[in-house]
Amino acid sequence: MAFIPEGIQGLPLAAGRDGDPGSLLASDPTLLIQMSHKAKEFAYCPYSQFRVGAALLTSDGKVILGCNVENACYNLGVCAERTAIQKAISEGKRNFRAIAIASDLQDQFISPCGACRQVMREVRPKSAYGVKQKPLHLRKGGKVL
Repeated sequence: MAFIPEGIQGLPLAAGRDGDPGSLLASDPTLLIQMSHKAKEFAYCPYSQFRVGAALLTSDGKVILGCNVENACYNLGVCAERTAIQKAISEGKRNFRAIAIASDLQDQFISPCGACRQVMREVRPKSAYGVKQKPLHLRKGGKVL
């Protein structure tokens, strides 16, 4: 059964291959994307007003949320992707199935910055999903789904 972070329990779970209603599948990113949108609600961005959320699916089915956290000293801020990855690593997680990244951009996909790309390359989630809002579109590995 997947671990669902606090505040997400109201979202429907995707049925797994084995019929387990608590399973999350990297091949069906719908719930992970919903969680990335929830994560952006926690963003601390008083300077840019640009909210970003990330939901990271570990190999054991746990979902780790991250949001961007700004600081008046710009380079001390942390992106949502790195927040989720660092949080997961600090909890002993080392293998990742997927990450979904969402922002408030309406017409463009959110794309990780160079630092996040480097960190993601090192921990190698099997799938990465960027999301744009209206209509909902997904991008995986440079391809629009």
